Amino acid sequence: MIALDTNILVYAVSPGGDPRHAQAAAIMERLFLVSAIIPLQVLGEFLNVAQRKTIIDSDIARQRVEEWLPLFDTAVTDAADLLEAARVSRSSKIQFFDALICTIAGRSGARHLLSEDIQDGMVIGTLTILNPFNPTNQDRLDALIKPLR
Repeated sequence: MIALDTNILVYAVSPGGDPRHAQAAAIMERLFLVSAIIPLQVLGEFLNVAQRKTIIDSDIARQRVEEWLPLFDTAVTDAADLLEAARVSRSSKIQFFDALICTIAGRSGARHLLSEDIQDGMVIGTLTILNPFNPTNQDRLDALIKPLR
């Protein structure tokens, strides 16, 4: 299973210009072919970023989340996740909320987290971070998410 970090969602809805927009949009389309998860923490961060940075109108951001909810598995945060994320943050030297996303994704059965923000290739428990915008990861990404034909 693959999990998504906030930056993938943000790039997918950002107006053109940035080449990561097209890549992220294509990734989102391809993820319908596999089992993918978006932690609720990520959806909340997406709504916050969309509003704070005015990437897109907040009503449109909310509509996107409403569209994604039935298409992807979601995972909620529980009390044990908070404590584990604190441990992961300290031991892996990553930001707490990134550690929380990793913790939730790993507990939910994800083996890969697509993220630009966390160190590419980092392994946290059974979860491997994969930067989908790193060209050297393209073959691995294609193996995880079968290309559309």
